[in-house]
Amino acid sequence: KNIESSISLIKDLSGEPIGFRGIVRDITELGRAQKALLASEERFRVVAESTNDFFYEWNLKSDQLEWFGKAIEKLREIFGEIPQTATDFEKIIHPEDRDRIIEAIRRQIEERKPYREEYRLIGKEGEIIFCRSEGTCLWNRKGKPYKWIGALSDISEHKKKEEELKQSLEKLHKAMGGIIQAMSLTVETRDPYTAG
Repeated sequence: KNIESSISLIKDLSGEPIGFRGIVRDITELGRAQKALLASEERFRVVAESTNDFFYEWNLKSDQLEWFGKAIEKLREIFGEIPQTATDFEKIIHPEDRDRIIEAIRRQIEERKPYREEYRLIGKEGEIIFCRSEGTCLWNRKGKPYKWIGALSDISEHKKKEEELKQSLEKLHKAMGGIIQAMSLTVETRDPYTAG
């Protein structure tokens, strides 16, 4: 058991010590809770530093964003400067996606609907960055939203591969159509009764 004590000396009117007054309390559970909190913080730090995702907290009252992990440098590289507020971040969302994302965030905050969206961001050189965003709102004891915690993943490479696959499938469909056309022409020239 761990204990904490607070003791003070009691003196009589002439200033002579006559005893002690003290409080002693068991802080074993407090110690366990502090160790668990430190372990949890350590796990979060390791995850945040070992991934390329962008983790952030958004203070809904002040509009401030706080970013975590090693990906902060990548944010600076892509956007020139790191968005410090949600209002700053909105400016880098592609205009065609902005209203949809704002509405999805509103649904999560007001209706507690799941938030997982894919959208485009605009980099400092005008390049398009595809991202997947997930987040959730935290509510205080009175049921009021006060903080948003989320993660952004750069899925640009995935989208590029997806587009390449789509183009390959289109080429395959065209080639298959050409093969079928050639076969039908061959059959028509061989058997005039099935022509057309």
